Amino acid sequence: MPNQFLFPLLSLGIFLPLVISFFVWRLTNIEQARKWSAGALSLSFAAFLSASLTITRTPDARLTEMFWQWFVVDALNAIPLSLFAALALGVVVLVPKRKLTPQWLAGLLWLSATTSAAYAANNLIVFVLGWAGTLAPFLLTRAFARPGFDAEAKPRTLPLLAQIMLSASLVSLCIGVGLLIYAAPQASWHDALSLTLARTGETQLLLLAFGFLMGAVILRKGIFPFHSWVVASFEQGSLLPITLLVNGHLGAFLVAR
Repeated sequence: MPNQFLFPLLSLGIFLPLVISFFVWRLTNIEQARKWSAGALSLSFAAFLSASLTITRTPDARLTEMFWQWFVVDALNAIPLSLFAALALGVVVLVPKRKLTPQWLAGLLWLSATTSAAYAANNLIVFVLGWAGTLAPFLLTRAFARPGFDAEAKPRTLPLLAQIMLSASLVSLCIGVGLLIYAAPQASWHDALSLTLARTGETQLLLLAFGFLMGAVILRKGIFPFHSWVVASFEQGSLLPITLLVNGHLGAFLVAR
């Protein structure tokens, strides 16, 4: 049984930027929006760093939170959690004011929070929600449209090919996760939803689930022959958010898990 944090560090690091993103979205003053965003990400980074330092003292530990086990920190995700929050904070602090809107900052907060949720996920459903959440600012809002003319001209900030590939990766992930859960009906819900426990069940279903999960990884990572969406996105989209999306490496993280 994993050890537990007395204080919900992981939930703080994830939900604080998520909640603040709604507040920042409604602001009109860019400097005020930047201060709120930097403050939320600083606290998020501090929470993840504190959890990560705990793991460095006991590398084999898996730590969850006292009141729920949605999130976990271990040797695999301790560094990515802190590093991604630090990268997002650096972007917020250093990006030129002329490139910012409150919606852009809100989208970055959302991206940081949902990527962290996927890293820290202790079960398959939370991981899927985190994966889907990272795509939402790009596919469903104008968060990362450039200020001025582009914000009106481009309702989304990814080319059509990228939208299709990333949406397909989410669909493939959902099918793979559904098959993983269905393939082990004798297991408890906790075991069936686990992101780390070994799977037993119908071999054919497990192989099919593996195929869909690897399909999600290939589509999201832009691995040949599905690589062209990455180049198109860097050419046509908002550079820094797309860099964070691609360098979240959730596909590689799923393989490692």
